[in-house]
Amino acid sequence: MVNRKILVVEDEKLLNDTISTFLTYSDYDVVSAYDGISAVEMAKQHNPDLILLDVMLPCMLGYDVAKAIRKFSSVPILFLTSIEDKESKQKAFEAGATDYLSKSIDLSVLVEKINQILK
Repeated sequence: MVNRKILVVEDEKLLNDTISTFLTYSDYDVVSAYDGISAVEMAKQHNPDLILLDVMLPCMLGYDVAKAIRKFSSVPILFLTSIEDKESKQKAFEAGATDYLSKSIDLSVLVEKINQILK
């Protein structure tokens, strides 16, 4: 079976590396971006099966990244962010989010959520 590819978009390098490593051990191929502009380019270049996307990014907010990606792809976009207010969640879904999770989520629960989305 071919591993599914996930694009992790997170500007905090340690967190990006931690999530990427955990997903790699969970049999996913992982590519990473650390800012909004790179995220859009990586989505075009790598055609991931799912995108994990932070809201607060250098260059572009995650909402704008999602809108840009929606112009060329219907890939599932899972927002993973520390911003948890109702307005931010609404903006994420309006931008094309598939789901919206808090960064305080356990990584094993994150993998379960990804598995559900990719079924």
